[in-house]
Amino acid sequence: MIVCCSMGLALLSCEQKSQPEMNKETAMSAAIENMKEDAAASFKSSEIPILPITKGDFWVYEVKLQVAESKDDEPVLVDKEKFERKRVYLGKMKPPGDFPESDCFEIEASGIAVEREYVDIKEDRILMRGAEIVGTKVVPYWLNPGVIMVKAGVLAGESLPPIRIKDPNSDLEVSREIQIIGRETISLAGRDFATIRILMTGDEGRKIGLQMRRTVWFAPKYGIVKEEKNRYVNDRLMLKELVELKSFEIKSAASR
Repeated sequence: MIVCCSMGLALLSCEQKSQPEMNKETAMSAAIENMKEDAAASFKSSEIPILPITKGDFWVYEVKLQVAESKDDEPVLVDKEKFERKRVYLGKMKPPGDFPESDCFEIEASGIAVEREYVDIKEDRILMRGAEIVGTKVVPYWLNPGVIMVKAGVLAGESLPPIRIKDPNSDLEVSREIQIIGRETISLAGRDFATIRILMTGDEGRKIGLQMRRTVWFAPKYGIVKEEKNRYVNDRLMLKELVELKSFEIKSAASR
């Protein structure tokens, strides 16, 4: 009986000693959460509207492609080509087919089929909707409802809703996980941009072993300023595409 009582007192003593430590951890966690909320609110207030653009605004990018070539039975990336790509905002447009009107960007480069990307630009976020190759009968990808690509006030470590869609042309399942890596200031096109770094990873056809890893540097008020796309076949890197902003014209940016 004496032993049992002694053990009980010892356990009670441990519990009493650990309570202040638990309170300290709780207080610290609360303080960290408050700091995160304050940081998010500060970023959000300065990032709205997130992309104030008008019809005719454009971005010119330098694109560098590297492809894998076998060397000693191991793939080695080698430079393939370098070219310019231009993205122009066409305003609100309706894609071909039974799809709603959305914000449309036309993307063109010499010798490459013209593409159009559709998004919904809100005050505090941008939703991905779909894409098409102009002048073909290829059925556009379409996300319904739209999936958030970026929003004002996001912080490192946050995850955004994933993408799950079936390619309407091949019936392959396409998936994307979207995560905020952090915030970075990068220098391109003769100026510094405060960017949100976004990572998208996923499958472009699980049955045939295609994977994609896309990193986007998005500057609130200015749009995408840098991208890196890596494509894999059965976990082996086969293609790398680096896209960096060279010049741009955004009418609303003239006052900034």
